[in-house]
Amino acid sequence: MRSKYGVKQISVFLENRKGRLLEVTEALTEANINIR
Repeated sequence: MRSKYGVKQISVFLENRKGRLLEVTEALTEANINIR
């Protein structure tokens, strides 16, 4: 289901840890969120 309000920007704060960015991008992908 698509919301009638589009999000134009989000901020993500991550730990400086190996693999953390991959974990977050995979979670966004699973939620069908396009980050391009």
